[in-house]
Amino acid sequence: MIAEPPSGTQPVYLVYADGGARLVYSGGDRDAALQTCTELAARNEGYLSGYLFMGRRRVEFRVFFPRYPGDAFIAARAGRDLFDVAWHRCEENGGERR
Repeated sequence: MIAEPPSGTQPVYLVYADGGARLVYSGGDRDAALQTCTELAARNEGYLSGYLFMGRRRVEFRVFFPRYPGDAFIAARAGRDLFDVAWHRCEENGGERR
């Protein structure tokens, strides 16, 4: 689930398809981001999620993959300036963490 923003802040939501090759949503509308995620979940195995900070602004991302990208791929991304990086299977309500 995309987190509720803390009061007084406006996060940015980024949603990517095709393993990160295509940005399909970018903006501050949480509901629009979730709608895009619901549509992508219907045709992908799962997604990688997390967040980062650009200055004081929180940027939340989801990257949808047609197949699991592998533990090494995920570990390489988790070791950078990204927080709470996790794989989720696209099952009911976003699936489960791996």
